[in-house]
Amino acid sequence: MKYLKDWLERLKSRPASGDYWESYRHHEALEVLADCKGEGDWLTLSSHHNGFVREVAVRELSELPSPEALAALLERVNDWVPQVRQLANAGVQRYLVPEHTPALLHALQPLMALAERQRADHRETLAAARTVLQGAEVRDAVLAAFLVKHGKAARFLFDLLLEASDKPTYLLGTALALSRLLPDALKHGLATLDEGRVALQGNLDPCALYAPPERIRREVATVLEGFGSGPGHVFNLGHGIHPDIDPEHVRVLVDAVHELSAPYHRAQ
Repeated sequence: MKYLKDWLERLKSRPASGDYWESYRHHEALEVLADCKGEGDWLTLSSHHNGFVREVAVRELSELPSPEALAALLERVNDWVPQVRQLANAGVQRYLVPEHTPALLHALQPLMALAERQRADHRETLAAARTVLQGAEVRDAVLAAFLVKHGKAARFLFDLLLEASDKPTYLLGTALALSRLLPDALKHGLATLDEGRVALQGNLDPCALYAPPERIRREVATVLEGFGSGPGHVFNLGHGIHPDIDPEHVRVLVDAVHELSAPYHRAQ
């Protein structure tokens, strides 16, 4: 608690301003900070409504490096109090090195939230984080994280890996096989490769063949729509056909692929 004692003394000795709400916030901060015990308290207090409390919490977290501390600091980089923003940003800088890759991967959600705000004053920090996560020495760790993530986090890591990858076809194949990405992310990845050199095998769950014919057609349409127009899509099942599937349902599947895929190839 490097800064706590100094801050308590400063708050106690601060002359009264005559402003009721400012005095109230000072007294509130004194009471809250007097009960702090350690990092767990600072993590909670980093989002306290009182700006004085948040400032002390950010100062303390900056001296207690951990994945949880980084996540809290990233959230405060967008704080509405300029002093808190500046302190949080300074605290984040120590993590922008390869040794802290595990912490950056732990803090993906606040890192992505910061990127989504598209603020000019965040660009330098975000660019430095991307550079670290795209480094050759941490690629295995980032790939391992990608393989267990889903949704936006998977897409974020996929973009990082693809941008820096010397084996994009392997990465795309892994993403498709594990269903880690939405179709638009896969199309984005395919677009980065030379058109016509790579094919993606887009899979339908074999259990869909247990459904009524109209449902099978809808499932086929969903897969085709996900890939969209263009060459390189091999329609297939995720694995073999179950022995008890009605052969008529297989015929419905094949006919639906032939019929519904035609519009996607007319421009070719």
